[in-house]
Amino acid sequence: MQDQFLLAYVQAKNIEPDLLARLQGLSFAEQAALGALLAGFSPTVGTLRVLLRLATEICERDRRELSHFLADPHLHQLARAELASPKEKEQRIRAWLESERYPQLARVKQAIELCRQDLIRETGIRLELPHDLEGDTLTATISLRAPEDCSRMARALETLARRPEFSNLLALLRGEI
Repeated sequence: MQDQFLLAYVQAKNIEPDLLARLQGLSFAEQAALGALLAGFSPTVGTLRVLLRLATEICERDRRELSHFLADPHLHQLARAELASPKEKEQRIRAWLESERYPQLARVKQAIELCRQDLIRETGIRLELPHDLEGDTLTATISLRAPEDCSRMARALETLARRPEFSNLLALLRGEI
């Protein structure tokens, strides 16, 4: 391994042989770009594996050099965010990589989240999406403090059922939109 920061990362982590081989197979430019990125945050081995997989898939799809992609200023900005915890950095980087890798899915998730937030604001009912959008069923959560809250929430559920945003949300989950 030629990049010193990447070498130090590998020595500090318990990296499986397949990932180690993948890292050793990177070109000098790719190792340097990855080392510079890792200097901004120290991801878990699992996150590093996902980062490399997504970055490689993006580069193959877009016919880009991996070293150039790993040097992307936005990616480095996420890695060096001063007010973010290491866990938050990992989550933000992973979310950005997934949105770059799956742009259509990212647009659908954003549309769903905007719709869900509008419905929460209007009805007070929290709607939880299926994990990884695998499924077409929502979970509704309501908060009750007094008996009269039951009738208030019943009216809110009736309002929710009539909202076009709710129909759109369900249609998005079913893949109809």
